[in-house]
Amino acid sequence: MSTRRKVEVFTAGCPLCDDTVRLVNELTCPSCDVTVYNLNENGADKAKEYGMVWSGKLDGVSGMVVYKGGKIAGVYTRGNGEIGGDVTYLKDYIKFPTPTHNYFVVRGEFILSKQVWEEKYKGSYANARSFVSAKINTGYISPALVDIEFVAYQIVDWSEKGHPPPSQAFKILQQQGFTVPENGIFAKGQNLLAFDVITKYKEQREKSIYTIDGLVIALDIPQPLKQLGNPEYAKAFKMTLEEQLRKSKVTNVDWNITRHGRYFPVAIFESVYVDGVRLHRASAHNAAHVLDWHMGKGTKIVVTR
Repeated sequence: MSTRRKVEVFTAGCPLCDDTVRLVNELTCPSCDVTVYNLNENGADKAKEYGMVWSGKLDGVSGMVVYKGGKIAGVYTRGNGEIGGDVTYLKDYIKFPTPTHNYFVVRGEFILSKQVWEEKYKGSYANARSFVSAKINTGYISPALVDIEFVAYQIVDWSEKGHPPPSQAFKILQQQGFTVPENGIFAKGQNLLAFDVITKYKEQREKSIYTIDGLVIALDIPQPLKQLGNPEYAKAFKMTLEEQLRKSKVTNVDWNITRHGRYFPVAIFESVYVDGVRLHRASAHNAAHVLDWHMGKGTKIVVTR
């Protein structure tokens, strides 16, 4: 039987409640490029010279662990990057290593392996990410917490001098006892092509022991540890694969009025499942689109997340 315990819960982008905390280091996110890494001429030259590091973009719940004096001083969820939830209680239930560095701040994802999800929890929630989010933020101590892993992918800050390039950072994290996502380096001395990225993503999506929804691609050069805004050196590559598309039919179009007094159409369609998530409604963007597309009951559509 679960034991009731207070847990700090946040709403993304909303510094609302007393249980939220201001993160000691801002948790930034690589911006998404849905086609391919967009490099200017200077960036392309650097990519050829230093190479590009790829890693699986884990589909979990973003978090950060702070070590001081070799011990865990805090565990946090990302929130809006500046204001996050204090979930330090997780250190008693989720396995974290003990690094040798006196001060170490690490970013990662709380996640279930595909195998654990399939064997123990599939069907209890729409997908593994929803399951993890619920168990961390629900306010209860759950036996399932011991099955959740913290997979690290970034050194946010540490007591050493210098900024490690991504390839070195992954090695340091592993040496300190952390599990890291699959990663590698695209060959130096050649242009990074969309074909290379797409091929690697499709390969890793099948091979990874964790669910990934893209690749993170970064120049393999020393990166600034503390910065404001999303990092320019790293991009999140995402694309829709054929197996993520579902055919459906519109059953209705709901018209809502926004706070600005504009009509906002929502397409209601026959339910489909994509990556284990049930989808049955989606924004139709605006009235002009609905009219241009002649959208109404019976309209055939293709759905993805």
